[in-house]
Amino acid sequence: AVEAFIRLESTYGYETSNWCLSKNDRPRVLEAWLKSKRKVIFPGPMEEMSVNDMESDTVVWWNSIQPEWRILPWDGPEIKDGQWVREVKGDWDHLRAPEINSLYSVLACMRWWLILEQEEEMDSDMASWNWKKVLSDIVWV
Repeated sequence: AVEAFIRLESTYGYETSNWCLSKNDRPRVLEAWLKSKRKVIFPGPMEEMSVNDMESDTVVWWNSIQPEWRILPWDGPEIKDGQWVREVKGDWDHLRAPEINSLYSVLACMRWWLILEQEEEMDSDMASWNWKKVLSDIVWV
């Protein structure tokens, strides 16, 4: 995922931008991290969160920042199974936010989800199926 992020940033020419991904449905742990100016490794709200909370917050936000043609219905089985369409049917403007205000924030959420899931191991090969499914979609995007 990190390699894909670096490739994406290089296609942007490592430009800086004030544009950021949508704040709607953004996980509260991410809000705390951003308010700390990204100085803390484990934002305070993580202490109160379960793995299920972090998974849900991340999936909900990931779905909400997708272009309209990729958003999954909240009440359908597709979102539970992480079945975002893998065929480009429009533009990616909603997700085009170079620098640290971009998919870097999504990857931070994925890391915190993995930390809560594994506590000590931090081995993505041993991550849950749901975590791997969402990460796979992030890399595809």
